[in-house]
Amino acid sequence: MKLVRFICSAILPLSTLLAASAAHAQDHSIIPDQPYGLPDARLEAETPKAPVAPEPPAPRFGERGEVVLAAASGGANGAGISYESFSGSSATYLSAGGEVGLDYFLVDHFSLGFDVSANYSNSVGYGADSSLVSTKSTSFSGGVRFGADLPLGDTFSFYPRLTLGILETHQDESLVSGQSLSVAASAVGASETSQVGPWMNLFAPLLVHPTPHFFLGAGPRVSRTFANTIGAAPGVSGQPTTLGASFVFGGYWGGDEPVASTEPPTSRTEARARRFGDQGTFVITNDTDGYALSTGYAGTSASNLNILVEPGFDYFVTDHFSIGLDLWAMHSKSVGFDASGNQIMYSSTGFGFAPRFGFDVPITDALSWYPRASIGLGPLNQDETSNGAENQHTYTRLFVNLEAPLLVHVARHFFVGAGPTVYHELSSTDQNDVSNQATQFGASALVGGWL
Repeated sequence: MKLVRFICSAILPLSTLLAASAAHAQDHSIIPDQPYGLPDARLEAETPKAPVAPEPPAPRFGERGEVVLAAASGGANGAGISYESFSGSSATYLSAGGEVGLDYFLVDHFSLGFDVSANYSNSVGYGADSSLVSTKSTSFSGGVRFGADLPLGDTFSFYPRLTLGILETHQDESLVSGQSLSVAASAVGASETSQVGPWMNLFAPLLVHPTPHFFLGAGPRVSRTFANTIGAAPGVSGQPTTLGASFVFGGYWGGDEPVASTEPPTSRTEARARRFGDQGTFVITNDTDGYALSTGYAGTSASNLNILVEPGFDYFVTDHFSIGLDLWAMHSKSVGFDASGNQIMYSSTGFGFAPRFGFDVPITDALSWYPRASIGLGPLNQDETSNGAENQHTYTRLFVNLEAPLLVHVARHFFVGAGPTVYHELSSTDQNDVSNQATQFGASALVGGWL
């Protein structure tokens, strides 16, 4: 029965919220021509806004029967589909996929879970010698996850998790136009590769629990694929190993929730529970991210390095209206090979900021709509070299981003959701005054919590 409860509660989430409110000032002025000096009935004071009730009791993280959903780079809950095109080139990017991972505490402080993902991408981009190259890739994976929660007081806990699973990947490069497959997309110097075999992922974050049902933290990560790369040269396995650290946040629900009070309200102004979208609410979503991950490949000097620091938040300055800010700094570097054995190096560096505002539209107690709009600014440098050729651009970008997710509030202080997204660069000009604005349409999942 516990397993049935776990499966039922796992099929719960998907999400959003919005609305606006205004209050009128009371006027207790006395009207002279009113008998006995009574106030005009038209100026009667409105019913005062109900005060906020104290935070109700909640179970602690790690108790038996709880379901946990955590989003983290390199092992995240998320889903999306997007298509991107450019005004000044033939490059396009199509991607679709998702990853779902849930954990269930079978007993206090010991969890059993799963992680399943499927992804597809088809990118058409330019290499170092300006050749136009198409790269298609697919991947499927699934695994069982074991976790142990170690409480460290009321606010902190240590939650290492080990995932063991099976994966299948396939990648195929083809020349659209030009002379060579000059893209840093192959670790083993083959235009078509695949892998089938076991993999493992160990993630050991230190968690902070600022409020019931919501947590965030960071910790080291190690992952390894034990499958040889089909298509690699003899003696080259190409098995990837990733080392690093990443940010994580998430929420939990279920378990033995405390029994809520059944006493009826004593007045219209009795204290009510605080809700998402109330003035003073502080929101963190998967717009916030951070990681430093380095990947090497057995039998070859190919490598990948990815670093991202991206804090973001939203704050409701009034009921149902929020302002927010997203900051980011990133750097990535890849070393790969083409089919002729030429080394290809690709690097990307950027930073910027994007203020935003949002509206919360309540639909039911568990459902809301939360559209947000942002405008961002930041430079981006991209550089690819191969066999004496170089393709380098430094862009100055000004963009707008719109999203309209529907939120499901699966637990107090924690929500999941999904909705359409639109990204458009108002300006993107490189050092040669060449404009190449990107436009992206899609849909994506949103996971978050509020304080």
